[in-house]
Amino acid sequence: MKSDCPFTETLNRDSRDALEPQTLNTMNSESSIKPHSHSPAGRLFAVLAILTLSAAAVLAEDVCVTSYVSTGMNTCDHSCPYNLGTGDHSSLYHSIACTNSRNSSVYGTATTATWKVTPTLATSNGIYKIFITKGRATDCSPDIIVSVATTDGALSDASGAPLTTVPTTAFQATNSVDSWTLVGYLASNTNHPAVFFTYASGTLGANARFYMDAVEFESVDAIIKPAPPTRISQILYGNSLSIAGTGPTNHPFALVSSTNLTSALTNWTAEQTNTDGIGTFSFTLDPGPASARFFQVITQ
Repeated sequence: MKSDCPFTETLNRDSRDALEPQTLNTMNSESSIKPHSHSPAGRLFAVLAILTLSAAAVLAEDVCVTSYVSTGMNTCDHSCPYNLGTGDHSSLYHSIACTNSRNSSVYGTATTATWKVTPTLATSNGIYKIFITKGRATDCSPDIIVSVATTDGALSDASGAPLTTVPTTAFQATNSVDSWTLVGYLASNTNHPAVFFTYASGTLGANARFYMDAVEFESVDAIIKPAPPTRISQILYGNSLSIAGTGPTNHPFALVSSTNLTSALTNWTAEQTNTDGIGTFSFTLDPGPASARFFQVITQ
């Protein structure tokens, strides 16, 4: 996966787009549609790691990245399409679901097409839903599959299952039209994560395009401002896992685990509880085959 932006072609608007009828397509019944409100936040999940929690949470900011800004192409600091194929790659089609001001979007026609998106997030250790939307183009690929990958964290698909690469049908002609489609979750380890949308399979060409319009990163967790702080001071790996740390006094600590980071906290498995009340905790467990890579240490 290239980390730079080799795309140097001049993007001229395709004059055919202005003459094509913009017929609203029907959403695919299998698509997950973006809700208009935040998911409840109050715990911060950790992927392949342990994170401690306590009170005083503030929602992280949601971020929308578009391939065009106003009348010009977005810069490669945030939106970087490359290997799009020969010819023009600018279209007047853009989704009304994203309110960012713009009058165009980008598309690819080559099987090497990739869209690198790098949002500026409010936190460097957050969980974000990834949504896709696009305009009413009549020349969008009907069966394109796009692979989603990242070099800055971990991904899960729309059901919460961890995957290195997430395949999505969100870019197909009947999906994501003036609406948001959930493609997966990003557990970011930086506030500038690089997320890559790359052609994987399906029809692609001059009349079956890979449209790249808008991506939204919606926070599903919280930025934790503990008072007093709860901290993990030691994690020891071996045949068993040892976790130790400190936090507020007169509050028991519990270690919980899950196989799905999107599960409600009530569905997580209680591994151990520490009730000494003096503001310290220490847990040791032998993760079994059903235990997840997702753990929380919570105050009660």
